[in-house]
Amino acid sequence: MSEGGASPEAVADHAGEMAQLLLRVADAELRAEGAKRGMRDLDALKMLSEEDRRGAVEDGGAEKAVAKLRKDKPWLFTTSTSAAARAPAAAPVAPVNAMDMTRDEWRAARAALLRKQGSSR
Repeated sequence: MSEGGASPEAVADHAGEMAQLLLRVADAELRAEGAKRGMRDLDALKMLSEEDRRGAVEDGGAEKAVAKLRKDKPWLFTTSTSAAARAPAAAPVAPVNAMDMTRDEWRAARAALLRKQGSSR
């Protein structure tokens, strides 16, 4: 060990640990951005190169990396990225009394019901 500080081996070990830590932070940022953008499978982020992953932290480019992935591989993402989007509430169906129908209305309703039952078989 030299008098001026740590040995070259210790510095190299520290640099390696810092690089690994940087990649872990980058992966976390990419996973968060992927989830925010509607990515179906966050494990697909492993397709990014180590350089792209590192750039997500150094350049603040997690958004850019996920946007590039979305452009290149759109099937990895859902079509709607809005988490607040919900299907509209179904309107309650009012029951219809067959005794209140005319004969023609009854025949049309019966035919529609039979067609519907036939298509579900």
